[in-house]
Amino acid sequence: MKLLINGLGNIGTTLANVLLRYRNELGFSTLYGLKNMPKAWEAVQYELLQEQGLTIITKEQLPAIAQSVDYVFDTTANGGACANKAMYQTWPALKGATAQGSEEQFGKPYMVGWPRVPELPGQLKNRTGAAVAEPAFTTVVSCNTHGILSLLAYLSGGDPDSIQSADFVVVRRSEDLGNHQRHVASNVIARHRGPMGTHHAEDANRVLAAAGLSLRVSSSDITTPDQLMHSVRFSVSFKDGHAPQSRGTPYVAETSCFDANRIFDIGRRYGFQGRLYNHAVVVSNNLLHIDSMVLGWAFVPQEGNTIISTIASMLENLKHPDATNIVNKIRNDLTFSAF
Repeated sequence: MKLLINGLGNIGTTLANVLLRYRNELGFSTLYGLKNMPKAWEAVQYELLQEQGLTIITKEQLPAIAQSVDYVFDTTANGGACANKAMYQTWPALKGATAQGSEEQFGKPYMVGWPRVPELPGQLKNRTGAAVAEPAFTTVVSCNTHGILSLLAYLSGGDPDSIQSADFVVVRRSEDLGNHQRHVASNVIARHRGPMGTHHAEDANRVLAAAGLSLRVSSSDITTPDQLMHSVRFSVSFKDGHAPQSRGTPYVAETSCFDANRIFDIGRRYGFQGRLYNHAVVVSNNLLHIDSMVLGWAFVPQEGNTIISTIASMLENLKHPDATNIVNKIRNDLTFSAF
């Protein structure tokens, strides 16, 4: 099996390292990485990736390898995956593709741990006229949407149907520590796009709907002059008048730490490739219980917390017989239970 990562930025390079670490379990023979606009000062990073086993290609080489690629991870900038979809649909060996975050028109929304409503497989015809399975296209929701959905699972004790409504204020860091392209000088509030607020709640509601759930989830967003971690403030109310006492989900860690830099530092020191792969880190000793509501704060890792979902989406789309065990192994290896 041959895989392609289109885009070698923060998410693409992290994904490449994780895929290469588990190449035996995942069973692929070749991992290609396409860097659309290589920069001279990033040459050392490309060399390190090649030493790990990544085959880096250029745009000029893409048509040749496209004939045999089985699966694509599109990690290009916003709008890139949707623009590339028509191209992927012409690739004869392609079985599926996964995009990231804002590419809601690319495919079905996905986050590991949330079931999707089964859909009837489509069929295409190859060049000989024989029927072949239509490639599966999936969009892994954004890092903050991962945070919102994982908090719904955590606070409800794994029973999100018990939730009446939920509101989230996403406090975004400005950009990744390794970048210097859009760092803001002061707080910037995001415009509400509709009755659910920002895209985080819209995306969360799409995942919930695909799982057959209907909750009232809303969100707001403010970007701060920080380069370390996102945070989220949540207010969740429950139908039966009180919140479940049992909490937990394997993708949410707990902490008694109030400082993002300390959580970030643990990831830098002990996380694989210096990243955090938990979906959220709840400040568990700072929860407020007011009647049927639970209020509190969590930290949200970025670039790392969507990676396991991205790999799981491929295994699900390919109907891998050992998908659950592989995902559980990766999760157990890469996530923390507490900070």
